[in-house]
Amino acid sequence: MNPYPCLNGAGWCTDPEFAIDQILKDYCRCEYSATKLYRNRIRSLPYQLMRYTDPMALANVVEEDLLYLYKNTFDGVQCSVTYDPNNQYDLEVESPRFHLEISLIIND
Repeated sequence: MNPYPCLNGAGWCTDPEFAIDQILKDYCRCEYSATKLYRNRIRSLPYQLMRYTDPMALANVVEEDLLYLYKNTFDGVQCSVTYDPNNQYDLEVESPRFHLEISLIIND
């Protein structure tokens, strides 16, 4: 495992379990425009949600992003992100909502 630089101020993480959790948390809350230093290398779920309105396309790009992020820290990573159109939540809410299921297998 390579050390992971946590965005929560904890510094460099070397604990695999904490890093797995932290990478996903950072991906879910990271702002794409947070820095100009790493432009086009930042992976951000809020940014992808803004770009992709099609759930299938979003599932594909989230899978690519997570593979990129986890492979920087761990040696063996398998990721699968699926969209289930039959599993809808809060259909009465005005904004579109859908369910993406993330499956990660990490070998270190």
